[in-house]
Amino acid sequence: MNDEIKTVLINYDFASSSKASREEISGTDKRNLWCGILRDNLSSRGCRLIFPGDIRGLPELKIDMEIHVNAGKRRTSAPYSVGLFMETPEIAPLNNASSCKLYDKVISFNPALQAIENHVLAELPCWDANDLTQAVENDRDCGSNTFSMIAANKNFKNPVKYKDLYKERARIIQYFETSNTEEFKLYGSAWDIRHELLAFPKLQKIARKLKIRGNLKSYGGICVSKNDVIRSSTFNICFENCIYPGYLSEKVFDAILGGSIPIYWGHHGIPQSLKTAVIDASQFQSSKDIVQHCGSLDIEERLKIIRNGKKFLQSDGLKYSHQIYANQITRHIETLLLAK
Repeated sequence: MNDEIKTVLINYDFASSSKASREEISGTDKRNLWCGILRDNLSSRGCRLIFPGDIRGLPELKIDMEIHVNAGKRRTSAPYSVGLFMETPEIAPLNNASSCKLYDKVISFNPALQAIENHVLAELPCWDANDLTQAVENDRDCGSNTFSMIAANKNFKNPVKYKDLYKERARIIQYFETSNTEEFKLYGSAWDIRHELLAFPKLQKIARKLKIRGNLKSYGGICVSKNDVIRSSTFNICFENCIYPGYLSEKVFDAILGGSIPIYWGHHGIPQSLKTAVIDASQFQSSKDIVQHCGSLDIEERLKIIRNGKKFLQSDGLKYSHQIYANQITRHIETLLLAK
């Protein structure tokens, strides 16, 4: 970088101010750690990364680049713009080929955008590579048939092109609600509902308005620590929101880091080394079959899956780290700003 300080606005409130600590920017369970690393990277290169809160009341502040987390409306007239398309088009419909032309550079996981000239393929940031030491500790006790799920109760507003896995979450929760043979704990927002309504999102909304009390026996509310919940269960159910090519989120990484066996459902194109570290829920005919298969695994089979997860983190899994993602963005920002 030259001697002039370049200002980069990331058009998303990761914190009220860019002066916040990395922990504040990272948020709960380090979900946005990559942004804190990006800020530090840019600072070491003579740039400053700011948030919308930094420019409120300062309309004359010169912005050299604007970054969007998912496609959206421009806030400034900055000469350069970058789009980080971090959600599938099923969640963020504007994350599509047409939106790519609005940016100098688009960085996403989406292989459908790969042929577009200004698009760069990058895996989503899913875990902190500094946690690798924690992940390779001694094997845990995995003899019990205990299950957990941490997910908000959501649904797609419109029909999706790819398989809707919100519905599969509801089905396996329903199985546990009507079964007394396994221990299952559910955490996340909006599950204070009646189990009879699990498959009916519209009726759930009506029930909430009528203040009908929920009756899910497995529901534990909002968990304070995702890692503590995962460590307390042998199996962690970590379905993606939908099956979308190239999409692999933090859910399965959280399970592996916590030493739990992931019961995973996502796109089949995940790395082969990860396939050996999960139980693939898509291969079973019913929720009952999934759970019964888990119960049939002996200790050595369970430990093998857990060890494969650790091996994955040390190999193919590294490219999904917050550090790699932040460094990739830094390089593209630096290239664009140097071109001016």
